[in-house]
Amino acid sequence: MDPKQQTDPDFIDDNDDGIEISLNAVGKASKLKTSKIKVKRKHTFQNVITFVRTQLEKGQALKPDQSLFLYINSQFAPSPNERINDLYECFKTQNMLIVNYSITEAWG
Repeated sequence: MDPKQQTDPDFIDDNDDGIEISLNAVGKASKLKTSKIKVKRKHTFQNVITFVRTQLEKGQALKPDQSLFLYINSQFAPSPNERINDLYECFKTQNMLIVNYSITEAWG
């Protein structure tokens, strides 16, 4: 599936100004077909959560009622209303934001 086919068509940013996000499966979570995306700075972490959930559900790797946990740099789960740009500025690694996702709690 094309990652641009999202609930919010404005989420993905192919321009140089976008923030690159690496999406890494942890534990028994299935790997996404698209493990790196580039998004617009203005969006919130909720958009990332929605993107990952939608991709996993479309691939039938996650049921709508299943839990999904997302973490920054394998360390913490940010609030869904945190801006992507703020997370990037504080926690970027090699010019990208590392997001790990799991279907069970992986880190506190």
